[in-house]
Amino acid sequence: MTVSPEPLSSEPLPSASLDEVAPSEVPEPELAEAEAEELPEPQPASRSGVNWRWLVLALLLGSTVLAATVLWSKRANWRGPNAIRITTPTAILVTAAGLGLLQWQLDRRRRQDLFLLSQQQADIARQQAAEAARERYLDSIGQWVLQRSLTTAPSLLRQPILPLTPADPNGLELEIQVARARTLAVLSQQDASGRGSIIQFLHVAELIVGEYPRLPLHHACLNDANLNGLYLKAINLSDAHLSRADLAGAYLREARLVNTQLNEAQLTDASLGHAILWDADLRQAELRAASLVSADLSRADLSEANLQGANLQSATLWNAVLRGADLSQAQLGGCMAMGADFTDADLDGADLVQANLSEADLSGANLSGADLQDADLVRANLSGADLRGANLSRADLSGADLSDARLDNADITAAHFGDVLNLSEGNRRNLCKRPVSQLEAHHPTTGLSPGQCLGCDKPDDS
Repeated sequence: MTVSPEPLSSEPLPSASLDEVAPSEVPEPELAEAEAEELPEPQPASRSGVNWRWLVLALLLGSTVLAATVLWSKRANWRGPNAIRITTPTAILVTAAGLGLLQWQLDRRRRQDLFLLSQQQADIARQQAAEAARERYLDSIGQWVLQRSLTTAPSLLRQPILPLTPADPNGLELEIQVARARTLAVLSQQDASGRGSIIQFLHVAELIVGEYPRLPLHHACLNDANLNGLYLKAINLSDAHLSRADLAGAYLREARLVNTQLNEAQLTDASLGHAILWDADLRQAELRAASLVSADLSRADLSEANLQGANLQSATLWNAVLRGADLSQAQLGGCMAMGADFTDADLDGADLVQANLSEADLSGANLSGADLQDADLVRANLSGADLRGANLSRADLSGADLSDARLDNADITAAHFGDVLNLSEGNRRNLCKRPVSQLEAHHPTTGLSPGQCLGCDKPDDS
């Protein structure tokens, strides 16, 4: 049955276009039997008949045992009927035991072969059923999109999804809920490539793009999905499950991934500029060389994520968690990371110029060689941090905790150390030995020099 061509009909969309896809997409018994008949029958092959090699080995074993028993009986001076009475049954018993053991081994291997073959057949059947379900789903959704695009005003298709109300004259909201249910059911049955195909189709059809997608995929199962290298600009997969998904090289600019599960996802070289990832789970995600320029990662969990060489310039990391993350050589210039947790993170050689790290937790972090020019480190926790060779020129460290921090060879030109906490006397003296050009340069905002803040009465310019 097709949709009536009359625009804005008072009748809801007939069920033929969407109900063709059953929630479970399990084939009927007759279809399953037909598919099973097409599959090859189990063929244990060479092990199903007599295996002459094992038979010969068994006979050799029996002969060897018989000869050994005869020789042993001669050495024991057994002669006549006594020797025959002892050696013959012994040889027969040993040979029978050997044959029984060999037969057991053959049966065991045959059972293993049958089990593996049945598993292969079951996998093939599941794959065929999933492919058939995917084809029916894509046809059904495609027809629905085409029919609704022709009979419904575009504004209705792009409006925010609201709860079902009697004021919906076209039944569009109900159809969307049915389509979403069908989509979630089919996605749960697909393998990695099948899920990727469906997502690509829905994106091209503009059903899952923008702030208010026409077909929300909240809680959709996309774990392990293969989305490698796909063009998915402005896609909305908020609240979806994408654990271990392959998004390497994918174009996800302006994507909305709010509260999305992306733990252990592969995002190497992915483009996520201006993407929104509020509260996203990116634990142990692979983000090497990924572009996150101006992305919003507020409250996102990036614990132990690999962001080596990633571009996070002007990104928002407010209250984000980056414990143990690898940010070596990453570009974080101008990022807003207030209150972020960088505990034990690796920021070796990272670019943090003009980064806002106020009240951030950088305890135990590796900041050796990092560029922190003009960075805001007000009340930051730098206890145990490694700042050897770091560039802290014009950085504001007011109220920062520097207990056990390593500051060897750090450039403190015009840095502000007002009210720093837990700065050891040894560190203070070492800082006071910096060149006069560093100690006497005044911070552009406070007008105080490092020497004045640190109480260096006689700066040593040696």
